[in-house]
Amino acid sequence: KKRLRDQQGALLRRLGATASGLWVDGASTRQRHATVLAICVQETAPGIGTDAADALALLHDWSTLATEAVAGAGGRLLQMQGDGAVAVFEAAGAGGERAAAQAAARAEREWRAMLAQLDADGRAAGRAPLAASAGLASGVLTIGSLATAAGPQPVAIGRPLHAASRLATHAAATASAALADAATAALLDAAVSADAAVRLTGANEGDGPVFRLR
Repeated sequence: KKRLRDQQGALLRRLGATASGLWVDGASTRQRHATVLAICVQETAPGIGTDAADALALLHDWSTLATEAVAGAGGRLLQMQGDGAVAVFEAAGAGGERAAAQAAARAEREWRAMLAQLDADGRAAGRAPLAASAGLASGVLTIGSLATAAGPQPVAIGRPLHAASRLATHAAATASAALADAATAALLDAAVSADAAVRLTGANEGDGPVFRLR
């Protein structure tokens, strides 16, 4: 046990030496109402007409589209990993909650439209069709920045983050384009309002009523 503790101590000292510039920037930390957009894309038949280079090119293209759609709607990318991304749209000022939810829905529609064109081009080149899904959830987040040697990195904690990711996963499993929690559905205008409630099972039941978006 002593040997294991010594090894752990040496590892922590090495990490401390290389990561001493890592800290949470308390000055930027805030609690805000926000809408979280989680999106993911996958091939419906992985490996068909796609080699390693094509797969990497596809990831680059779709992540570029996600970045453009989120930034164009005033959101902030929180995480980009492989075939998934998470973005946050903060509420600001009077009526900010509704504006944040509508911005997230607008980003999702814009991303899906651009992805459809990418999919069409890929099919023409013999690539397997793409399947896209999204989840939107609204509520209070604790938002801040993690300062690193590479520069400030956004961080957030709160129920909407987990709910949006679960909804995106459920949307993919049920061939739904986009799913939103009740809080988000209540904030959306007629053009993007909830269409019908979807019954979720298992761990997702705690999220309450869930709606498909038009």
